[in-house]
Amino acid sequence: MECFFESFGLPTADFIKSFKETFPGPKSLIALSPDAGADRLRKIHKGHPYTNQALMDCLDQLERHGVTVMSSSPLVFPSKRQRTSSRPFSSKRRFGSVTPM
Repeated sequence: MECFFESFGLPTADFIKSFKETFPGPKSLIALSPDAGADRLRKIHKGHPYTNQALMDCLDQLERHGVTVMSSSPLVFPSKRQRTSSRPFSSKRRFGSVTPM
């Protein structure tokens, strides 16, 4: 059985484990949308904000359980402060194995 699950927040470790056990198919995946690379902007614009560290920890859990991840995120996010708005999400190390939308 396969499933596409779009998570508006970050899935918990228990959810990730249960998801993999319930939907082990190769096309099953969890979609995450960080919306911004800066914690501050995510807190302003996202209904369920989380830190970059929490996102990295979640990605580690997903990888550990062999769950495919799809990510949709703008390269930049509008802001009044040029310094923040021109900074894309900077974790290419982790997102190299993530399927872009």
